[in-house]
Amino acid sequence: MSGLIQKMTYLLVSLIELMLSLRFVARLFGASSQAPFIAWLYENTAPLLAPFLYVFPSPSVKGRFVLEFSTLFAIFVYSFGAYLILEVMSMLGSFENKKK
Repeated sequence: MSGLIQKMTYLLVSLIELMLSLRFVARLFGASSQAPFIAWLYENTAPLLAPFLYVFPSPSVKGRFVLEFSTLFAIFVYSFGAYLILEVMSMLGSFENKKK
């Protein structure tokens, strides 16, 4: 059971990191938000990024090419959070195995 939970955690965090990374690259290169995929990407990553918005400034060049440090910070926090969850699950699993 815990193996399945670990795999699901890895899958979920990997998907979150992929989407946030795509958003970071799209903003960095000034992708048009009029493009359907980019609009979908921005719309679906907005809730993931909401707690981290405006934590850091987002400098831009000519108002189009944006370096979103908040997105990089969000990727770090989600990765670190998943690491902590998996470590706690591992410790609890080893504790349960010692009881048996």
